[in-house]
Amino acid sequence: MKTSILAGSLKGRKLNTGLSHDIRPTSSRVRESIFNIIGSIKDEEVLDLYSGAGTLGFEAASRGAGSVTFVDNSVEAIDVIQINAQLFPEAILTIVRGDAEKFLYQSKDYDVILADPPYGKANLEDLAQKAIKRLKKNGIMIIESSKNENWQPAEARIKTYGDTQLTIFRN
Repeated sequence: MKTSILAGSLKGRKLNTGLSHDIRPTSSRVRESIFNIIGSIKDEEVLDLYSGAGTLGFEAASRGAGSVTFVDNSVEAIDVIQINAQLFPEAILTIVRGDAEKFLYQSKDYDVILADPPYGKANLEDLAQKAIKRLKKNGIMIIESSKNENWQPAEARIKTYGDTQLTIFRN
């Protein structure tokens, strides 16, 4: 299966999304909304947690992010990200196979944190509390989840697209 980069230097470039049903790439509509919410991402340091095929991180790279770090614990997801990374020879990309939440304990701070954990399988409140500590001043964090998870933290802005909920935190 393939999906395309929506904007930036590699607009229209096809990304491999893997063969597994375990990898659920963010839809084009939701991706476009995420980047409209973020605004300019030029030279920003981006963290893509639960990366899957890396569509969010690669979209950020195409739009001029200074660097992108991908974190996923799936061997297949990491393989797909490494294949897609070949389309971005000039981008500063770091690919980490490991637990997304454990990574937050040892990582640096980021301007933008994007997280798309498997629907219904992550403790979203814990994830948000850990990740917000890695968000730079004036940074933005967006967590994608199913609207059926009924998670609506008071300090966040919520946007819904079909079954997908975006929970937006600004630091």
